[in-house]
Order: sequence, then C-alpha cells, then structure tokens
Amino acid sequence: MSHVFISYARTDTDFVRRLHEAFAERDRETWVDWEGIPPSDKWMERIHAAIDQAEAFVFVISPDSVASAVCGQELDYAIQHNKRLVPVLYREPQAPVRSELAEINYIFVRESDPFEPAFATIVRAIDTDLEWVHAHTRLLVRAVEWDRNARDLSYTLRGSDLNGFEEWAARAPDKEPKPTVLQSEYLLASRRAVTRRQRIAWASVAAGLCIAVGLGTVAWFQNRERDRQAEIASARQLLSQAEALRDIPDAEDQAHVQHRNSLRVAAQALAALDRLGEPVFDADQSLRKSYARLSKWVDTDLGPDRILASAFDPTGQYLGYYTMRPAGPVAVVRDTISGEVVTACTRTGHAMDSQFKLTVSADGNRLGLYVYNASGSNPSNTVTVWSLPDCGVLLERRLADSDRTAFTDFALTRDGATLVAIVRYRPLLWDVATGAMRRFDGDVPMRAFATSPDGARIAAYERARGERVRWIRVRDLNTGAVLHEWQVEGLVRAIRWVPAGILVDTKPAMLYTGDGLEIARRETAGDQVVASEDGRYFAAREPNGTVTIDDVASGDIVAQNRRDAQFANIAFQPNGRSVVAVGTYGVDLSAWHFARGGAYSVLETGGRPLWMRFAADGSELRVEYDQGTAAWKLPSPGSGEMPVLVENTLNPEARPHAQPAVGLPDGDGDPLVLGEALGRSGKRATIVAGEMTRAGYRRTLEVWDGGEKHLEKPYGPVFESGREGIVQFVGLDNYLVIGMQTGLEMVATATLEPVATLYHTGAILAGAQPDGRRAATMDADRTVRVWEIASGLELARFTADQSARALELSGDDRWLAALGTEGRIRLWATAPADLIVQACQWLEPPCP
Repeated sequence: MSHVFISYARTDTDFVRRLHEAFAERDRETWVDWEGIPPSDKWMERIHAAIDQAEAFVFVISPDSVASAVCGQELDYAIQHNKRLVPVLYREPQAPVRSELAEINYIFVRESDPFEPAFATIVRAIDTDLEWVHAHTRLLVRAVEWDRNARDLSYTLRGSDLNGFEEWAARAPDKEPKPTVLQSEYLLASRRAVTRRQRIAWASVAAGLCIAVGLGTVAWFQNRERDRQAEIASARQLLSQAEALRDIPDAEDQAHVQHRNSLRVAAQALAALDRLGEPVFDADQSLRKSYARLSKWVDTDLGPDRILASAFDPTGQYLGYYTMRPAGPVAVVRDTISGEVVTACTRTGHAMDSQFKLTVSADGNRLGLYVYNASGSNPSNTVTVWSLPDCGVLLERRLADSDRTAFTDFALTRDGATLVAIVRYRPLLWDVATGAMRRFDGDVPMRAFATSPDGARIAAYERARGERVRWIRVRDLNTGAVLHEWQVEGLVRAIRWVPAGILVDTKPAMLYTGDGLEIARRETAGDQVVASEDGRYFAAREPNGTVTIDDVASGDIVAQNRRDAQFANIAFQPNGRSVVAVGTYGVDLSAWHFARGGAYSVLETGGRPLWMRFAADGSELRVEYDQGTAAWKLPSPGSGEMPVLVENTLNPEARPHAQPAVGLPDGDGDPLVLGEALGRSGKRATIVAGEMTRAGYRRTLEVWDGGEKHLEKPYGPVFESGREGIVQFVGLDNYLVIGMQTGLEMVATATLEPVATLYHTGAILAGAQPDGRRAATMDADRTVRVWEIASGLELARFTADQSARALELSGDDRWLAALGTEGRIRLWATAPADLIVQACQWLEPPCP
C-alpha cells in the first residue's frame, strides 16, 4: 500500500524526484505518475485507487500545478474522500490557490529554503496520528469497494471490524482527517445489515442511536471546524491585503495612510492566527515588514485655530501654544506623549498685541506667557506665569516705561521657580513666588540663553554691539558672576542646556560640557538643532521639512524622514528615541519614533556590557559590566509598557578589568587554535586544527575547565573560510555552537552530543534558552532568525540595525536581547501579543 500520493506538474519533475528519493531513504512508499499517460477512464481509475490507498495527499504548489486540470481533478477526488492534504510550496503561483489548500499552512520547500528541515516538516505532517490515518484509509478502501459494487450488503462490515470502526468514528470530533459521507453511510449500512441478521430490535435501535449520535457529533464538529478554517482563510486574505498596501510607492497620494492600514491588517491577521493556535511565522513576517515600512509619525490635531506662539518644555514632554479663539486668546498645554490637553488658560487680549512667547517648566506645572503690545502711544510688555492645571496666576507684571521693547528671549527655569527674559540685551529675572525682579550687575549684553538643569546657572550667548568676538558665558544665576567662558564662531541661533551638556545652535552646532570642553559637533544646513537629554543624539530640522537624527558619538545618520508639512519647532521626548514637532501654522503636533529595525526598546547605561541574562520567568533582564550591574524590569505580556531601569550600580569612572586574551597560542609546537570561546562559568572551548585537506583543516572541538581538558569531538573541515573557527557558549553555558557549512551545530556542553543544526547559512552568532527549547542566530548581514529546536521550524526573522556580539532569549518566549557591538542592548518582541502592541502604538483604536 502506498503511504503518500504526490500530485504535481511535469515541469516540477526534478523536484518531485528529490522528494521521492527522500521518502525512499526513510522507507516510505510513494505513488507518483512518472509516465505522463494522457487521461482516460482506465487511467483515472488507477489514479483514484492510488489516492484511496494513500494516507496523505501531497500537492506540490507551483504556477503549473495550480493551472493544471489533471492536478485539479486529483485534488477534487482527494478532497471528496477527506484525504489528509499536505500542501508543499515549491514555486510561488501566479493565480489564486484553491481554498482547500489555502486554508492549510504551506510547507515551504522553495529553492531558497533548506531542504532537510522542510522535508522533516512534511514527514511530521504525514505521521501525525498515523494510526488514525491508517484506519481512515482502510475504511475508505472498503467503503469505495462497497459503493462500486452497487452497495451490495455482502461487502459490509461485521463483527470486530464493525465494532472497531464504530469506535473509531466516535473519536472523530478530535481527529483529522474527518470521516467522509461515504464512510458514514457505509458504517450505517453495515450496522443495519448486522441488525437484520440478528433480528434483535433493541440492539438495532441502540446501535443505530449510538451511530446517529456519533455521526451527529461528527457533523457538529465538522461545522465548527469549517468555521475555524474560514477564520484561517480570512486571516490569510488579510496578509495578502497587508502586502498589497505595503507595496504602494511613497510617491502616491495618501501612501502613508495605506502603509498604516497595512500595519493594521497585518496585526489583525497575527492576532487571529495566534488565537486559533495556528503557526504565525508568515503573519509575524508580514507585521514586521509593515512596521518597518511605516513612516512612524503619529499626529495630534490641534484644531483649526491659528497658533501665534509655541514652546516645548526642556524635556519635550509638554507643548505650550498660544492661540486666538472667538471667545478670546487662550494658552494651551498638551502632553506630547498622549496628545491630551493638560490645561487651557484664558486671558483678556488686545487688538495691538503683536508678539508672543511661551515657556513651560520641565514638570509641566507652570506656564509662562509674554505679550508685546505695539500700541504707538503706549507700547508695553506683559509677563504672566500660571500654575497648572488650575490656571492660578502666580505672577503678572507689566514692565516700566524704560523696558517697553520686545523681548529677545524668554524662559522659565526647569523647576519653574525663576522666570528669565532678555530685553534690550539685558537679562531680567523674576522670582515667581515673590514677584521680585532683579538684573545682573554690570554690562551683560545677552542675545540668547539657557538655564542649567539644576536651575543654579545660566549659559548665555553674549556679544557687545560693534564687537566681532562671540562669547558663551556660564554665570551664576543668583549673582551673575562668570563661572566659565569660551569663544564661538558664527551666528548663534539658540542655546539649549540638557543634562549631557550645553548645545550651541550655530553652523556647525556644538555640544559642550558645562565648562566649555567640546563634546561633539553637527554639520547641518537646518533651521534648528536640538540634543537628546542623554546627549546621544542630535535632531536637525531642515528647511525642506526633513528631520534628521544623528548619533553624537559616531556622527552617523541614525534616521531621516521627510513630512509634507513644515515644522516650526522640534524637541526630543524624554525617552530620547522620539522627536516631537509642531507645525508652522499649528497644523498638528507630530511624534516620530525613529528607533530603526523594529526594536521594541534600546537599553543603555554606558560602559561595556560583558553578559546578559534573563530572569527565569522573563520578568527582568540583568546586564553585568566590569564596573557594576544594571537590571531592567520588563513589561507584562501585551501591556505595551517600556522596560524600566530598576538597578544601576555602574560606575563609569572605575577602571575596567583587563579581559583574558583569546586567540592563537604563542609557543612553538602548540596546536593551531582556529577559534576559542570563554564561558561565563569559566569554561573554555577551543577549535583545534588537525590535518590539512583541500577543504581546509580537520577540526577538533575541545572543552577545558580549570586548565584540564574534559571532552573533545572531531569535526570535518568546512569549505567557507572564516567558519572553521566559529565557537560560542550559549544558553548560560549549557550549549556550544560551532560553524558548519549549512549554519551552526548546537551541542550539549556536558557531553558534546548534538542537539540541533541551525540551518542559517552564513550565521556567525547564536543564542539559546537555557533549557534548549529555542535558539537564535545572526549572520554578517545582521539577519536574525529565531528557531524552535525540537521541530527545526523558523519562528521569526528580522534584520537588526547594528551588528551584535551576544544574543539571549527569555525563557517565557517573549524577548530576544541583542548586545550591539557599540554597547547598546536592543530588545526585540518575539511573542505575538507584544509585537501587536508595539505596532498598535502607531494606530488609532481599535487595535487588535
């Protein structure tokens, strides 16, 4: 009896021969029509008989097989008799695939896919509950024989055969494939024949009732399964829709809207397949691609009112803007993260009010407004400070006649305690609590300023009229005494003081320490440059609407994005990974998350990490440095929260310990070490060169502990140069991976027995869970793959924006941490719930 029937198009004969040979190597019989006889009644009877006797119907999907009438007839017959369908995608079809196949997860055996793991998946699909499939096939053969002989009662079942198959039918609701209508009719006919022979009425009624209940239950479960398959088909249609929307060119109208819709439907498909317990690799890939394609700007509509002035607080969490409404002028404060209005403070305006400036304290608790009234007979400057959110007036002053000229600069200190303004190039300072105003003693020709994060100092751009020399002076905010000063070149447009340093917005923009030492510079033609609070990034607002993000340390462009709207003002949000911007005419408030490559979060504290380790329950990621330890609490499943730093004992000023050297030995006569790895447990693994062959050195894997060699295992050479020396401890040193031609071999450290081969051609780095259920690999192109060890299935794939030197997987299957070569740790979501939440932050509700 044939175990497998293979339906295929003649153009795929070479591939089907390879399948046939692989089945033969595993002692599996296959039925393949190699002869290509033209269809006839006799030939079709032969085909039908072969399908009847097969436990599985393998359909090789290609453009030719999908279009083939003969392949379609074979599929019709297999579907009619509820044969187990195994769709194998060899070449991508151009036309739609039959729904009966589309509802089943394809097994991908394309030329780009590794054949062995894919073939193993085919065998597992066929062998699943093989005893049930054998019984289904035997019963179908008997039922077809009965049907072809005019349903003669002499062909019906009796005795133990009938009892056995009735018990088999009773288990059908939980099994695949389901009994066919013909099989159900055959069982009913067999039972009726037996009861007529026995002429025992009660037995006939009881047996018929049991069968009726069993078959009725089968029908109920079949209906439920049909509904489930319909949901699966709907989810796959969503994936096709997501791909079509994702491929819309950027130049087309409303392309960014369609790309956002692509992300939404991909998230819906992933949520549906995960809920149904179906494999989610395709949906995972679709969502990640849509996420990468999306222009990650989130807009908050500020309404139709014309905005007269706007300002971000020093941390970028709050936006204040001043607008004129029919009921009168109002100053509004919004939270830039949620987009929600914090408060709106009204005032009485004047027709001659012509210049306005706003300032918001860093905690969002105070709002300052400056208004210049240009009345020819009585010009005036008015300053007001409100407490938020109640809009209580803390300070309101109209300046004396001598100061009736427009302010050059105007800001609250971060704590909101002091209001500073420049009028006629002289600084004025108000104590908000008392209203007392004061000036610095002496001639202080300020043109722009920024107060320090601690509120004790002020950094000012100073240049006296007629002088060519431009100064940056840091003064004591209380006394005005100069603490530090240095000269700068070019026109200074603005100064911003963040915890990382003083940013002087010139061309180029310069970042200094508080005493004037240069930290970094940024060449730009932009209208505005700002720095993140941690000093790691510059953001530049270019004249054409482009916002560019630069890495301060390397000078590399991290991200660049152009919007149709012009921006009046930009700032970093507190997380340092997002930029907010307000439109020139108050069109909207926009937030842009510029983290590249789809990372869930980027973690950093400085220093050079040595090891990463997830808590056993996945609730925490702990990182060991030479100079201390850092730990992040990870968000709960599907919460959408960001990791929180809960421990940091890192002392960046401590001298790092020298790391033990690894590499080739120095002594004469020592064996040639091709590669070496040190485990966090102190064990050492080496790849030692043996005999040289045309393919390279024969290799031996050795494991050492405390200077003694414990284990060794011989390996053959690899053809690809550079792979012969790959060796690495993974999974808290429970496993080792070494370079192979097809990827990486994973072995148990304690025995050197093989655990799995990770078929990732070109992989140079790996990570694994301590229990060995999952592993991750990365190649030189920064492509990362996540694997299920037992099945060899690929669970996720994405491309990182930075090369890594270590990978770790959490034990709860939710996170992959990649330690970048530059020292930052990127956290990737691998669970559907977390991946969906990550996508939903860019979508309007409802979101899956």
